[in-house]
Amino acid sequence: MKLNIALIQFQPILGDLETNRKKISAWLTQIPNHVDVILLPELANSGYHFIHDKQAEASCEVIQTSILVEELKTYATHNDVAIAIGFAEKADGKRYNSALWITSKGVETVYRKAHLFAREQLFFSAGDDVSPVVTWKGVKLGLMICYDWTFPEVWQWMARCQVDIVCHLSNLVMPHAQQMVKTYAFSNHYYIAQSNRVGTERDLTFTGASSIIAPNAEVIVQASLKSEEIIIGTIDTNYARDKQLNPYNHKSRDTRTDLYPKALDHRNHGQNILKQEKKQIRRYIKQYWGTYTPKELHEKSAIALQKLAYATAFKKAQKILLFWSLEDEVYTHDFVREFAKTKKIYLPIMQGSELVISRYTSDENMNANNAFGVFEPSSKSTLHPEDLDLIVVPGVAFDRQGGRLGRGKGFYDRLLENSNAHTIGLGIDFQLMWSVPTEPHDQSLDEVIVS
Repeated sequence: MKLNIALIQFQPILGDLETNRKKISAWLTQIPNHVDVILLPELANSGYHFIHDKQAEASCEVIQTSILVEELKTYATHNDVAIAIGFAEKADGKRYNSALWITSKGVETVYRKAHLFAREQLFFSAGDDVSPVVTWKGVKLGLMICYDWTFPEVWQWMARCQVDIVCHLSNLVMPHAQQMVKTYAFSNHYYIAQSNRVGTERDLTFTGASSIIAPNAEVIVQASLKSEEIIIGTIDTNYARDKQLNPYNHKSRDTRTDLYPKALDHRNHGQNILKQEKKQIRRYIKQYWGTYTPKELHEKSAIALQKLAYATAFKKAQKILLFWSLEDEVYTHDFVREFAKTKKIYLPIMQGSELVISRYTSDENMNANNAFGVFEPSSKSTLHPEDLDLIVVPGVAFDRQGGRLGRGKGFYDRLLENSNAHTIGLGIDFQLMWSVPTEPHDQSLDEVIVS
């Protein structure tokens, strides 16, 4: 799959929202029809190097009332493109250095810069979320803003999320940044599109050289150091997704995530890092669920369930533990009803800190008399986990090696520890990552099936 990306390298006028809006509009008229994604620099609506707080306040906009945002939505609708723009945002009594992801649906994602550089800290609040990942025309794109690039954890996070390309919206003033990011493209084997600006604001000169970099660190296309211009490059997701370097090495599978926390144990940080990583992934996946309509999620669920129905382990099994889905899980209600006609289908019941297993007979014999409001069989008759042929497990995230990240309560880990049944993790495509962080008590799965 290929994606055509345009980078608009230009010079915003500090504090002049109307002029910047008109400049951006004029640049958009020069974008060819075949382009799929358009990237603009950091703080493209406002300029960067504010003199005082009053100027910064006047240069920030509320997304919902911004004329620029509405114009970008209209452009995206008419041209079937997605636009990422650096945006001085005003929200909830604070100011943020943000990146907006805009499609025909409007602003689908807002990322508020987590790592503020130099005097930005005087005018903006730092965001509290990890860099987001969005999907457009089947391609996964990560968003980051300028100074974020200096933190290896951000690039590793993008790799864990299996992005095809990282979109780096920048106002770079350090000349070596453009060279350094090539290392991250190579080490993580994905594309990087770096949309920088040009010009001078007081004592800062911006370094231009916007570029698209391939997973082998080669520059596909690069702008000049000082001129306003548009550059366009094409990425091939097949190349980014093929992590097989040679017959012996695979870029993601070779990563020894089991070792790094141990290496930090002398500082007692190992467990804290794992817990923080898990927290970030849960937050990221939660955001992803919100980007799809119920109809789209039901369609994706149907794909995953069809794969499950055709899986060899499912066909052979007679006693199967499924789950009665919550709104952020593969929708299983109809699937449970249908296969209960031909197989013995069981569902979990929460008892204290454990899961016990009871057979599903009908919706009428279900209740939600538990702390989490999860529907369970009313029957008191239970089956021991060892007597199951197959256990189908929900989760927040999975990886191809059978790693699973749950909600953090350990219910399924304790259940799986007491069973020799074949296990399958069931999820939506965006729940599959290259690797999920695991601890000794985390139980791995035999298979993972996603839509």
